Amino acid sequence: MIMRLAFVTTVLLGVLATCPQAVAAQQFNFIYPEVTGSTGIGFDDPTLGTARRTAWEFAVAQWGARVNNTQTINVESFWDNLGTGSSVTLGRASSVLVFRDFTGVPQAGTFYASGLANEFFGSDINTDSPEIRAEFNHQVDTLNALGSTVFYYGLDESPPAGTISFVRTALHELCHGLGFSAGVNSAGELLGGGFPTAFDRFLVLDATTQTPLTTMSDAGRSSAIRSDNLYWSGATVTAANGGNLARMHAPATYVSGSSVSHFKLGHYNPPEMMEPSLSGASFDPRLADELLFDLGWSINLPSSVRSWTLY
Repeated sequence: MIMRLAFVTTVLLGVLATCPQAVAAQQFNFIYPEVTGSTGIGFDDPTLGTARRTAWEFAVAQWGARVNNTQTINVESFWDNLGTGSSVTLGRASSVLVFRDFTGVPQAGTFYASGLANEFFGSDINTDSPEIRAEFNHQVDTLNALGSTVFYYGLDESPPAGTISFVRTALHELCHGLGFSAGVNSAGELLGGGFPTAFDRFLVLDATTQTPLTTMSDAGRSSAIRSDNLYWSGATVTAANGGNLARMHAPATYVSGSSVSHFKLGHYNPPEMMEPSLSGASFDPRLADELLFDLGWSINLPSSVRSWTLY
């Protein structure tokens, strides 16, 4: 029996229409819903809309060249008010659903992100829902967030001073949608009714003892995700990290959406793309490539492709 679980914290206020646009070579579809109250903003902004779509579709195409998916990945994206002030959310994304115990599943009792589940299943398990949903903060470009700092929509790795690379932001969020996301909450509870995600299966406490989070009690997991001693145990990431387990973000103060589901902030040089705060402008996913491979994706790893293709 296939079990599914909604695995997204964003709320789509009201879909009035959709306009899918296919990228045949990479087997990704773009879906641009019209959200209640969004007319003239986001991808429809009369000034920035075209640049935003171009940068977004460029970012999706970069992952499309990286991921050897056989099943189409439908990506729904829109812009919304994600907050104002000096520290704001630039964007957020996730797999819309996760699935377990389907035909072809590599490990029973484990939830897989929708896109990856489709790969193992051999077709679209749920045709009624996109695989990934992403939203971005339109307040950044209104100067109501981060002061005078705005998004840079260029397709290069050299954002001008006072700007943030939207492409790098989008690449980061898309990686979450492909499964780079934990299924454990602040209380240490596994969100799938006691069943872990594929991501959770690789999390361990301490690089020496390597105690799996999935074998702990809720209280034990709650402590581990605040321990600053959390690691990724996947063999592919470990090999790419010089034989060392990769350190994950587990600060003493738990931050929803930031803790656990990222590499440790400030630990890597150069910074990892999948750290919780944007640092740098490189489009290179670095260890995120290997992590997705550990999860089960077929990926063009750095041995054959080390840097993003710019076109």
